Amino acid sequence: MPGTAVLLQSSDKDLKNCTWTYREKKTEKSGSKATLFLPSGEKYCGSWQHNKREGGGTVVYPDKDKYEGEWLNGKRHGTGALWLYDSDRYRICYTGEWQRDKFHGRGIYYDDAGNAYEGLWEKGLRKGCGQQAYLSEPGNSSDVYDGDWELDNRSGTGTMRYANGDVFEGQWANDMKNGPGVYYYADGAVYEGFWQEDIAKCGCYRQATESEEQQPGALPALQLENAQLVLADAEDSLPPMVYY
Repeated sequence: MPGTAVLLQSSDKDLKNCTWTYREKKTEKSGSKATLFLPSGEKYCGSWQHNKREGGGTVVYPDKDKYEGEWLNGKRHGTGALWLYDSDRYRICYTGEWQRDKFHGRGIYYDDAGNAYEGLWEKGLRKGCGQQAYLSEPGNSSDVYDGDWELDNRSGTGTMRYANGDVFEGQWANDMKNGPGVYYYADGAVYEGFWQEDIAKCGCYRQATESEEQQPGALPALQLENAQLVLADAEDSLPPMVYY
């Protein structure tokens, strides 16, 4: 009837749901927040969206490791850096692109020994083109691999430049030389052949041509020690023509 107020009836369940939704809305984290200490032991300072980390933010984990960067739907996603707390100080572990809490895209990774990988990642594994340095001892030159990766292993076409000046160019599989390749010694000798699981199976030695001497242009300017002895030992173990 006109002018008559109508009282809408609500069940006890509806009232409880309304109260719960109101309380949830009051405590929902959205937007930028000061540092929050979470039940997990983490400390987070940054942006939130619907109670999930989203946007830019920094988290310090219970073991004091730290991530600084972008977030999406509560996961590290975008560009960010992971720092590890080691011996009372921080050292960089990874800086680059992330997807759903894993290294994904282009990034640089440093292991405990100081070896560095710069290149492409997929779901936390090295995959695609990348360069890995292998440091033998602190302060010394590194062996450097530059080429293809698959499932965190050297696989495909790649070049290994050794700290002593030697260079290998060829095919890799399962983190080992596998297939055709050419090994350039620092003293000018060349071994061209076929490898299987890091072992040369057949091939021949020769001297580098003038163009090949120019070709390993990225070789470090280092001299191989006892080059003739190294070559003699190699010739003893691998005659000029070896077949299997």
